Amino acid sequence: MTTVATAPHRLDPLLRPSSVAVVGGSPRAGSVGAMVVRQLVVGGFAGPVTVVNPRYEEVQGLACVPTVADAPGGAEHVVFAISDDRIETEFAAAIRAGARAATIMSALSLPTEGDPPLKERIRAMAREAGVVLCGGNGMGFYNFHHRLWVCGFETRANHLAGGTVLLTHSGSLFTALVDSEERIDYGLAVSSGQELTTTLADYMDFALDQPWTRVIGLFMETARDPVAFEAALAKSLARDIPVVALKVGRTAASARMAVSHSGAIAGNHATYAALFERYGVGEVRSVDELAAAMMLLPEARRLSPGGLASSHDSGGERGVMVDLAADHGVPFSDLSEDTVARLAAVLDHGLDPVNPLDRWGTGRNYPADFFDSFRALMDDPGTAIGAIALDRSIGGRINPDAIRIALETRRATGKPVVIVSNHQGSGGDPAAVEAMRAGVPVLDGLPPFLVACRLAFARRDFLALPPMGIESVDEAMVAAWRDRLAGEPLDEAEGLTLLRDF
Repeated sequence: MTTVATAPHRLDPLLRPSSVAVVGGSPRAGSVGAMVVRQLVVGGFAGPVTVVNPRYEEVQGLACVPTVADAPGGAEHVVFAISDDRIETEFAAAIRAGARAATIMSALSLPTEGDPPLKERIRAMAREAGVVLCGGNGMGFYNFHHRLWVCGFETRANHLAGGTVLLTHSGSLFTALVDSEERIDYGLAVSSGQELTTTLADYMDFALDQPWTRVIGLFMETARDPVAFEAALAKSLARDIPVVALKVGRTAASARMAVSHSGAIAGNHATYAALFERYGVGEVRSVDELAAAMMLLPEARRLSPGGLASSHDSGGERGVMVDLAADHGVPFSDLSEDTVARLAAVLDHGLDPVNPLDRWGTGRNYPADFFDSFRALMDDPGTAIGAIALDRSIGGRINPDAIRIALETRRATGKPVVIVSNHQGSGGDPAAVEAMRAGVPVLDGLPPFLVACRLAFARRDFLALPPMGIESVDEAMVAAWRDRLAGEPLDEAEGLTLLRDF
């Protein structure tokens, strides 16, 4: 478990419990019950773990008991790995045994539903008992600082507890980013599912109270508790924790699909866009952009004035960077005369001392000219962030000189430095993970990098704005407009009157 003391939080029974029981834990290979138990064992949870299954004496070295009430170490958090036709009875038994939290991964759907349906009955039971519930219809969660792995699917074994928080309404995206992206060290990752009692806002509030949180990434269909969600965004701003969001439902078709997927009402995207703008949330449009932003923003929380400086070993690929940067609204730094002179002194004949820089000529002074030219770019007072753009080599390897120069330049200048490859390819490089952990993000693809860079600049500029003040508004007028807005859409004249009044 983490050695950092943290204040108590109402989600502690769920995310930092003292004991865990698994209802339906099983030795049967390939079953959800077997994998849930395995994950708890591999994760190394330090508290008591009991398997509730009357058919066995032990599962994977853990003692089995017939009921939750028989768990010798208690069962503050109960994980259910059983079918929906049994879950209502077992959930009631767990509540009677004193469980304070639960995780349900099943869909909570029966072929013949009652009235109310199973999902609503479970919600009502949990709320009445004060049980904090993750799910249903989710993938569970990982609290890597507490070494608590609650998931019915296998993950990679080399996780390190870090400062990234991922909260998602998509279970597939949950596993994809947690399992396959080794460059991101997560502190907490949650697949929140149906959010019967606990929403993204609650998980955000918990994460914002943790001293290790450095960035929060959201994949969201809706804010099921809008008031709490706005409060969490305000809290993130007050605590200087960047938030980046991938919000689905920007189109009518996508919004309809969100309802069928999880019952979420995606809402009017313009409302979310305004909310994100109000609290400095970085909005992205793809999973690649989300991952890139989660990697870059923690290293670029406090950017100095200025723009991007990038170093390339290809004139053609430099041109691609220039075009894409214009598309994404990312400014390049204007170089001072001193910087231009420093570049001219180290570059091969015929290479222009400009930003972005094509540094590759004859190669006879490599790597000294690489280091000296990039250091000149980064020393320039107009440079806020630097990028070494390259192509991965055989097997997806990263040029070790690029990593060394990036790390040395970052230490010398105190400015964020990113290594970005023009194309990912199919290979990987452990050195990319090591560089990321040393403070130099290694990103793949110019568009995701430029989106992350734009968000870093936008956050810098947002934080420099004066505090937003709101003049006092007549409460009677507020009440009147609330009544009016609950009815038919406004016509143009009424819309202008609304703007005038507020």
